[in-house]
Amino acid sequence: VATTVALLRRLQLDDSPAAVGPITRLLAAWGTPCASATAALLEALPCVESATAKELLLAVGCLVVSRPSAELDAVVDVYRELVSADRTLLLPVIGSLSELPLAPSTRDEVSEMAL
Repeated sequence: VATTVALLRRLQLDDSPAAVGPITRLLAAWGTPCASATAALLEALPCVESATAKELLLAVGCLVVSRPSAELDAVVDVYRELVSADRTLLLPVIGSLSELPLAPSTRDEVSEMAL
């Protein structure tokens, strides 16, 4: 768990393509979903470049803890802000959200985000 969080925090310090590729591959293969990883991911996403955010969303959506629902709501809120700031993140965000067990009302919000 500590390694997962440390790798996510590392992306905030260096989001160059040389660092992002290896880190996202490590996270996708060995990352542990937990509340602290979810928090670190949500903290990192708004701070990194768009290309890094896309790669991170596609590779490590599996790090998001799907329980409790308050954490899912926080994920949707951060993702909504990302899409508002950069529409090119819409597909990676929707792809990441599709892996989560969203409540019907949250699914409706996600549908509205795409419009």
